[in-house]
Amino acid sequence: MKHQMCVPTFCLFLLLSLFSYSAVPVKTQNKSKERIAQSSILSSVNNFMSITAMALPIKVSQKARLKASETSQKSETISTGSLFLKGTFYGAVSIILLLNIVSLFLFEEKIFGYFGLAVTGTLLLFFGEDNLSGILFQDTLFKNSGVTTTILCATAGLVALYSSQYLTIKEYFPKLKTFTVPLFIAAAGLSVTHWFVDNAMLPIAVNSISFALLMCYFGGGVMLFLKNNYSKFYVLGMAIPLLFVLDYFVLQVIGIEFLSVSLTVVKASFFVNVLLMTYAILFRMKDIKEQTAARKIEMEIFLKKEKMMERENIIELTEELYLENLIMQYDLDGIEIKLLQYISEGKENSKIARKLKTTEIEIEEMTRKLYHKIQIEEAVQQDVTLLNLQPDFLYN
Repeated sequence: MKHQMCVPTFCLFLLLSLFSYSAVPVKTQNKSKERIAQSSILSSVNNFMSITAMALPIKVSQKARLKASETSQKSETISTGSLFLKGTFYGAVSIILLLNIVSLFLFEEKIFGYFGLAVTGTLLLFFGEDNLSGILFQDTLFKNSGVTTTILCATAGLVALYSSQYLTIKEYFPKLKTFTVPLFIAAAGLSVTHWFVDNAMLPIAVNSISFALLMCYFGGGVMLFLKNNYSKFYVLGMAIPLLFVLDYFVLQVIGIEFLSVSLTVVKASFFVNVLLMTYAILFRMKDIKEQTAARKIEMEIFLKKEKMMERENIIELTEELYLENLIMQYDLDGIEIKLLQYISEGKENSKIARKLKTTEIEIEEMTRKLYHKIQIEEAVQQDVTLLNLQPDFLYN
């Protein structure tokens, strides 16, 4: 197209040069006519050049408009697909969250509530990272980096609370809170400070401390990996998400390239973790109920050994010297003594709950605490050790 437009232009310039060359020997009386002719030719040339110059940008602009429209259509398609994927993710996680809330009221297990709070905090964090916070909140709210830092810190605290309850950290590692509580307080203090002080180091410090808090409970889960089955679910479910969280929220903020994962990858690992941990909580309920039943049997054996089964009421029990020693040694209160009596009588948890005017879940929790308080496990282990030391001919 460019060559076709340049040919007539070249021809006009050639005619103009020939005309000027042939006009040199002409007489002066024809000069006025020549000037008129030259001026008319020049004007026609200028008009043609202006038309050709205007034709090019018009056609180019049309091509550019076509390309721009195609690009905009592609971007609209990509944005629509991205919004669809985001909506699918948040919708699926919300359904699982709803199931946990229903399970909380159905089974009366607090662990479902803790897990639901942890999932809710994580969803809010992802909302801010996806720039979707304007749907629920004002756009200016999440533009403040202090808000994002605070949500991340609160989410880490909720995940830590859920992890503590799920792994029964108080039972196995009662001193762990001496490390985790100061870590959370430090992260919370720095996140609140970031609301008023715009310092780039504050988000890095909050993210790092929050990750250290989560790693404390993950380490507890690793130490309990071989002790019970539900700890295995926790370790397997949290390992990959924690690795991605370290890369996305800590290392990438510092500028260190490790895995360079995207937010989509982090959300995918979180979704798998939510599915796995929902099943793990149900499995944990079954496992703990079996443990509670086994502990009740061990406590009955212990009480029979101490000859407490022959008594009918708590007053007669307290008259015995061995029970007084037991109460004073382990500092048992009235409810714990009654619970011991009902367990010794072989009553079911439902009947004990009605007598003590509480729920079966609370009875299971009280039984577990009482089991460790009076050191039943150690007493049973001593009996097993003595039994193993007996010669075989006694049983033949």
